[in-house]
Amino acid sequence: MLVLGGVVGLVIGLGSTAATGALLVVILGVVVVAAWKPAPRARASIDLRVSPATLPVPPDVDDPLLVGLGAATLLTLLIVAADTQGYTGASTNKRYALLVVPVFALLLAAARSNRSRVDSPTAADRYLAVYAILGLAGSLVGKLFLGTVDSAVVIFLPMFLGLTHLLVRERMTAARAARYQRALIRITLVFLVLSVLSESSAWPLAKPSYSPQERAFFIAVGLAAAAFSRRRAIVAVMLAFTTIMFLQYPAATWVIVAMSGLVTGFATSRRGRRSGAGVLIVFAVGLLGIGFAQVQGGQSSIAKSYFSAVAKVDNTSTRRELWKAAEQQIAKSPLVGSMFSGDFTVANVNRVITNQSADARIEPHNDYLETLLLGGFFGLVLYGAFIVSANVIVIRRVRLLTAEGAVPEVNLARVLLIGFNAVVAGAAFNPELSSIGICASVFLVYALMMTVRPMTTGPADRSLRVRVVTAG
Repeated sequence: MLVLGGVVGLVIGLGSTAATGALLVVILGVVVVAAWKPAPRARASIDLRVSPATLPVPPDVDDPLLVGLGAATLLTLLIVAADTQGYTGASTNKRYALLVVPVFALLLAAARSNRSRVDSPTAADRYLAVYAILGLAGSLVGKLFLGTVDSAVVIFLPMFLGLTHLLVRERMTAARAARYQRALIRITLVFLVLSVLSESSAWPLAKPSYSPQERAFFIAVGLAAAAFSRRRAIVAVMLAFTTIMFLQYPAATWVIVAMSGLVTGFATSRRGRRSGAGVLIVFAVGLLGIGFAQVQGGQSSIAKSYFSAVAKVDNTSTRRELWKAAEQQIAKSPLVGSMFSGDFTVANVNRVITNQSADARIEPHNDYLETLLLGGFFGLVLYGAFIVSANVIVIRRVRLLTAEGAVPEVNLARVLLIGFNAVVAGAAFNPELSSIGICASVFLVYALMMTVRPMTTGPADRSLRVRVVTAG
């Protein structure tokens, strides 16, 4: 596929400077094909899991709802990764068509399942459920009765996809975890190739309206999946493509996502068993500090040095004006905001966004400011509690799975948490969740992540794991 993409680029770009870039794609594509090998399998490995929580389902038998959730997640990710024209991030009602894909996959799986009840929700699920229900209810009231123009329905509706894992009965199996990890690598390669080509002069379609840095979490997911699978050639190819994308547009988002991935990877590793949580907290506080410095009169020295080093136009003043406009709106009702019924945008103050009219409304380029606009500090606490709880739960599960020797499940949980946190970190400086494609993707990633559960979850769950390996 990558080789074919490069050849097409060569044909289109013959006689232009894009031929060189297309040739690079061909070469890198050949490397990927040469390195593309299935993950090594045990010669005759049988993984038996016996637990009261899983009976009477036979061990390692895929639950149709787990298969459906996996298919919904991967299909949605693939569509968003391949969307260079911004259809899944547009502001028209057509964007809601994307939700048909995961909903249809889940309904099809539900029809094949005899599941009659849902699992007990985790603390993160409870925070998410309250936040999503209040947010959607308030947004619908604003849209239907108050004349709200930029209603937050597009933000809160996809959040319910994050609760679909409660329908899944069976734990993630080792074989399926490895399969999903390979699929995530391939989806990331699709994203990288299309993103690089779409920014070149060889691209035959209209200039992309969907900035690749808004979907930078794909790179974090793909690199983690390839690194944990020890596929060095694919890691090298991904890094090469990422370097090209960075040179095409050296946004600070790439750096933030890279740092988030490294910190989350460390926090879920064996070495990070003691200090990983503290490192995550320091990283989060550091992001808040940089943002606060930008709002309060200027610019952090880190941001200033970065823009100077990469010779990129400094847009700090634009972001600062938008953030100040949001701050002024929040000050009118800091505790509960608009009760989720108002706009999640702000006025185009002094026409800082020059390609928009003075009366246009612009997102403040910070999802947490949007949360404060909609739900005040009440909403921010709910959403923040969801994020923190999700991290705590997954890190604890990773440690238990590591003790059980469940390597594929550990790797998948780490990869998905890295992707989840990449969006959470990028949202501090970019409007992420208002893009229905990104919003649906991250909450499906959360749902799939919650299906990666250890055998021993507590004293009441007396489980036994037996691994039989025969020679031959």
